[in-house]
Formats: sequence, C-alpha cells, structure tokens
Amino acid sequence: ISEYANYASKTYAPIKREGLRVDKDAAKFETPFLQNMTYQEVVELEASLPRSMTTVKIERPRMSKYASAAEARKAREMQGHLDRMTSTIKKKHLPPGADEEDDLAEYRKAPVVVRPATPELRAPVAENDEKRLAVILMQRLVRGRAIQNEMLEAKAKRLELIKELRTVETLQDDSEERDRAALQQHQSELIAGHIAG
Repeated sequence: ISEYANYASKTYAPIKREGLRVDKDAAKFETPFLQNMTYQEVVELEASLPRSMTTVKIERPRMSKYASAAEARKAREMQGHLDRMTSTIKKKHLPPGADEEDDLAEYRKAPVVVRPATPELRAPVAENDEKRLAVILMQRLVRGRAIQNEMLEAKAKRLELIKELRTVETLQDDSEERDRAALQQHQSELIAGHIAG
C-alpha cells in the first residue's frame, strides 16, 4: 500500500527511474537481411509475393446519422415522448368505454390454429422400386460431384500456398540429404585418417 501512496515508487515510475529503456531488447527483433538487400532483390521479392499480400482493401465504416451516442439517446427519448403523446391523443378522441375494450381485444380475439393434415407414409411399390433406386443413385452422384467441385474451387484458391509449402518441403529434404552426405564424408575422413595415422 505504501508503494501506491508514494508517487515516486516503482509502481508509478518503474522504468525511467532505474535507468532502463523501453527498447532494451529491440536488437533481437531486427532483420539484417532486409537492410543488406539491393533494390533489384527487393523488387524480385515483391514480385514473388502473392497479389493478395500486396494489395490493401479498406472498407469505409458506416456512418451513423447521429454524431454521438448522446444525440442518439436524446433522439430515442424524444421519439418515446412523441409516441406516448400520440397514443394519449388517440385515446382522447375515442368514445368513452372504447379504450377498455381495445386493451382486452387482443386477448379475446386469439387466432384459431388450424393443424395441417398428418401425412401418411406409404410402402414403396415393387414396380417403382428400380426407378426409386435409380433416383437415389443420381442424387448421390450429383451431391458427390457438388462436393468435388467445392473441393477443387478451394484448391484453386489456395494453389499459391500449396506451391509454397511444397517448395519449402523440398528445400528441407535437400538440406537434410546434404547434411547426411556431409556427415558420412566427415566420418569416412576420420576413419581414413585414423587408419593411416
């Protein structure tokens, strides 16, 4: 509690008072390879990026007809007052006793709910059995083809990502093979040097 009462404590001035700075560990986030690139290399890097990463899409926010929330609240209050006054004026123009009936009229005139007829399930007829099976087969084929089309569209949309992932995978495989070959060569040199020596 005493640290919160003292405005010179570490709670209120933890960094500047101790001589620390905000960007103390900024060096670990630097990217030196971008600083050493030439203009031509930057242009090639930009050309290799997908178009979706280099275009900016900004949507304009929808503007309210009120400048602030206070104005909107005042407008709602005013509309509530106007609605209440309108209903009061309408009640005064009605004949006496009519307003009581109007309040209860909604409850007295409840709509009658008509239930639809219950459908009956009929057993399939043997002569239409082949036709029914053919229709079911066609439905399955059409649904399957629709799913295939959706899959192919999604693949086409993400083709750049798929190519990039495959490229990274092949590069990793090549580097692993080079590492293995270098290790085997080093081991053979050690063994040859040990035998010769």
